Amino acid sequence: MTPSTAADMVSERLVRYAMRGKASLAFTLPHEDPRFSPCPHLARTHPASVLCVPLRAGVEPIGALYLENAALQDAFVLDRMSFLPVLARQLAIVLQNARAFHVLAEQARTLDTANEAVAVLRRAQSQLTKFVPRSVREGIAAHPDGAALVAHEEDVTVLFVDMTGYTELTERIGSREAQRIVERYFASYLDAIEAEGGDINEMAGDGIMAIFRDDDRSAHAMHAIAAASAIQACTLELNAAGGDTVRVHIGISSGTATVGAKRLDGRAESRWTWTASGSVTNLAARLVQAGRGGETLMSAETARRVGAAWQVMAMGPATLKGFDVPVELFCLGERLHGGDRSGAFADRSLPTQGSTREEDKLR
Repeated sequence: MTPSTAADMVSERLVRYAMRGKASLAFTLPHEDPRFSPCPHLARTHPASVLCVPLRAGVEPIGALYLENAALQDAFVLDRMSFLPVLARQLAIVLQNARAFHVLAEQARTLDTANEAVAVLRRAQSQLTKFVPRSVREGIAAHPDGAALVAHEEDVTVLFVDMTGYTELTERIGSREAQRIVERYFASYLDAIEAEGGDINEMAGDGIMAIFRDDDRSAHAMHAIAAASAIQACTLELNAAGGDTVRVHIGISSGTATVGAKRLDGRAESRWTWTASGSVTNLAARLVQAGRGGETLMSAETARRVGAAWQVMAMGPATLKGFDVPVELFCLGERLHGGDRSGAFADRSLPTQGSTREEDKLR
């Protein structure tokens, strides 16, 4: 009932009077009573009798029962209405329940709206997490304030994977078929990287960048090497199963990098990216460019950390873009058993970048 509707049907002045007194009241010709004669409703309707019973829940009234008889005077005699207290209590309970139901209904509607918003956010989250590295998701979950994303120096191993001769493959079989092959092979590569705890930091065309992190500096290098070995093995298996001749070359480097979120301010908007940057990342990128199909090249620091468990072949120095002095390169061999390092290192010359075989260049 709206306020205007209530004013048309009852005497608000009389109701307020009864509720202040907290007692049932019966009136005859209330419009002639000086206490109520200013009331517009009474002045307009001239009821013969009025009954007003406050409805109390506890001490204070929460409403009122209001009855009018337009023709009969003394229609309501309190002494003859012993049932009024019981009726008033029951009506107060009904009114309380109605108000509680209204509140619950409003809260239910609010909760439904909130649940719908949460469902939308969860669907968005499920889509966004596909583009966010695992360690970033875990860092945000552990530190919602974003403390885990602050750029900091950290010892990591960075791995790059590139498909050999991708451009020539695309020209030969078409971009759609080439992309189909890339997706099939890269699905296995991603499994291999994630199985070793690596974070897929970037995928572009025919390349993958992954970051391996661990409190144990040797451990993340070992995981990266194991992932690289698994990737090369996956490639051979998929080639045998599908009749393809895909080859990949991999570059791995270990050391201190700046790890965390970076803000890139463009003219239209700002973008954030999470990555590992610095000379370690640059070296891994140059190593993958210097590699030939089927090779996994690593830096001297990575070789030092994994040499007790893997055969590592010294390739000699190579001149790499962005590095002032020749860089010693090492090529991954087989996993060693029982720590046997005999024959673990072997020399093999490697041309400097720019003089490798044309068909083995990064396309």
